[in-house]
Amino acid sequence: MKRLTFWPQAYLGLTFNWGALLGWAAVKGSIDPAIVLPLYLSGVCWTLVYDTIYAHQDKEDDLKVGVKSTALRFGDSTKEWITGFGIMCISSLALSGYNAEIGFVSSFIFVLFFLFINNYFFFYHYWKFNPILFPSATSSHQSFNYGAGWPYYAFLAAASGQLAWQIWTADLSSRVDCNRKFVSNKWFGAIIFSGILFGKL
Repeated sequence: MKRLTFWPQAYLGLTFNWGALLGWAAVKGSIDPAIVLPLYLSGVCWTLVYDTIYAHQDKEDDLKVGVKSTALRFGDSTKEWITGFGIMCISSLALSGYNAEIGFVSSFIFVLFFLFINNYFFFYHYWKFNPILFPSATSSHQSFNYGAGWPYYAFLAAASGQLAWQIWTADLSSRVDCNRKFVSNKWFGAIIFSGILFGKL
């Protein structure tokens, strides 16, 4: 795929996260699109974040041999691009959790949290604000229910902070730091897994 398109990371995301669909069907016996599709999308977007960071390690070699990647496609705008994918990842996880009845909390508050953390790191490290259009608030008739599912959203908030940290502190010119940020995604996955586990207890 790297010889055909600048988006091999997207292809990886679409194939690598297929287990979200197959796993749900294997356990439940059917597909619930309202839950599974946002979960699948979150995985695709997460893959675009971490594998783009990883691809920055190889960008010089890729140029030499004539292959493509999102690292080369995004260039100096990489952090803006993967911030967008990060927002989609967190939003989709929140929506999937909501539809799975892991508490009654709107994804809006966690998107705002991610945007706040993201722009803090961006401002702190680059001394400029990264403008992102905030989504509109949910309707006033929805209320928060801090019931059995609230741990999921607490862990999701922690995961969004971890994702923002790796995006905005990554030194994309350093192979060592790109690898360090790539490996740190084990903690993002562990946090999400813990949120799902404790959110359903």
